[in-house]
Amino acid sequence: MTTRAEAAAGGSRLLSKSILVFATTMLMAGAGAVFWVIAARLAPAEDVGLAGSLVAAGDSLALFAQLGLNIAIVRTLPESSRRAADVVTAVLVVASAGTLLGLGYALLLPVTSPRLADVLSSPVTVVLFAVLVGMTALNVLTDNVFLALDRVWSFLRLNGVLMGVLKVGLPFALAGAGAFGLYGSVGLAVAACAAASVWSI
Repeated sequence: MTTRAEAAAGGSRLLSKSILVFATTMLMAGAGAVFWVIAARLAPAEDVGLAGSLVAAGDSLALFAQLGLNIAIVRTLPESSRRAADVVTAVLVVASAGTLLGLGYALLLPVTSPRLADVLSSPVTVVLFAVLVGMTALNVLTDNVFLALDRVWSFLRLNGVLMGVLKVGLPFALAGAGAFGLYGSVGLAVAACAAASVWSI
């Protein structure tokens, strides 16, 4: 039977985790806002708009690529006797699904959105977009892995701090590459965070 002291301790832990998750969300939102302000200063409005469309598309595809595994892993991982295998399987499935969805989206752009197709006009940019969507999907998954493993500080350090620093800094290096450079600034920041997350898990 749970004592009052244990219940109070559990409530305190839950509150502290909630505060850390909220802080991470606020840091991510703040970094995103600063990124778009910087982008608007460094690039033409058309490039900013096209980059925004690619970011929105990539984020949506990354969510579809979860295939429900991000939810399932929060429920099953804490009680699993084979955590490493579960995480590796989910990582491979979600990253592959994200890459394939990104590739399919990019290949359909000449029909669905010719202007965005101009941004992804070469095989290199198509492949890069697909890979970055896969990494974005992977980052969404690892966020849930951290929550499942009660490693909220890692979530804060990587998503709240590392990603924010990269998002703010990369536009200065890549803005000259047009709309895809701006998208790449976001995508590379997320990819670096996803890689660091997988390494730290």
